[in-house]
Amino acid sequence: MTATTTTSQELDRSEPASGEDSDVSPAEPQRSNLAIWLVLTGVGISVLLGMVAGARAGAIGIGVVLVVCAIFRAVLDSPVGLVIRTRTVDIILYGATAVLIGVLAVATPSI
Repeated sequence: MTATTTTSQELDRSEPASGEDSDVSPAEPQRSNLAIWLVLTGVGISVLLGMVAGARAGAIGIGVVLVVCAIFRAVLDSPVGLVIRTRTVDIILYGATAVLIGVLAVATPSI
């Protein structure tokens, strides 16, 4: 009589014995949230500027914030909250959106 054995390729989804979170590895360094907080502060200031000084000033402020996002994405390894796709695609999208918002803010009459 022969017995057949099968192996399962499923992942072990049991809780870790030490009670630590299974998604965080101890060797991975903590990423800084500074970039996203600076961007959110810039957006808030741009909104306030738009309410006080006009929509054109607020739109130019948002354009500047997008340029800062592109710079952060180009310089920093993996800024929290700014990583969407690959580095090149992110920089192109942030930069192109900044240029479009800036051009529209300057070119649109009576904004």
